[in-house]
Amino acid sequence: MNTGFMDYSRRHECVALGARIIELRQELNLTQTDLAHLSHIDPSNLGKIERGQANASITTITLIARALETTVSDLTRDIDPTKVSEKVRKPTVREFLEYQQERESRRPQPNS
Repeated sequence: MNTGFMDYSRRHECVALGARIIELRQELNLTQTDLAHLSHIDPSNLGKIERGQANASITTITLIARALETTVSDLTRDIDPTKVSEKVRKPTVREFLEYQQERESRRPQPNS
């Protein structure tokens, strides 16, 4: 039975994504409406994503990342793929996050 509430793990990941979106949006001095327009998504949906109240599809995450002039990997950097809820029915989401994490760990770091 779906009660409409996310389990703790999924909620935590949604909150982490939302916080990262807010952080990057504010760094670019964009309003939520600005980012929604640039991302071609509904402003109320973006608000829910930023508050961790909605799951974002890979497509939506990609649109937001492009509008924020970053990568999906950077946008999802605070999401640990090993902690993604077991209730995520599409293993491709978990696999994608694991792939992104692996790819980032292999990328050469710039000299300090």
